[in-house]
Amino acid sequence: MHPKTQISLLIAKGMTQENIAKTAKVSQSTISRILNGEIENPNWVVASRIGELYHCTIHQTESA
Repeated sequence: MHPKTQISLLIAKGMTQENIAKTAKVSQSTISRILNGEIENPNWVVASRIGELYHCTIHQTESA
C-alpha cells in the first residue's frame, strides 16, 4: 500500500499529520508533501516508517 494511502487512513482513524510525523520520526512537511502529491515516491526510510506506524495502528484498533 502506498504511503499516501496509509497516511490518509491514519488520519481517518483520528491521527493528525503532526501525530503521524512525530511517531514516524519524519517532518510534518514531509507528511503534507506526500499527501498533496509533491512527493510521489518517498524514500525507503520514510516509507518504511509510515508503513510500520500504519500496521501497528491498524492492528491495535482491530484488536481493541
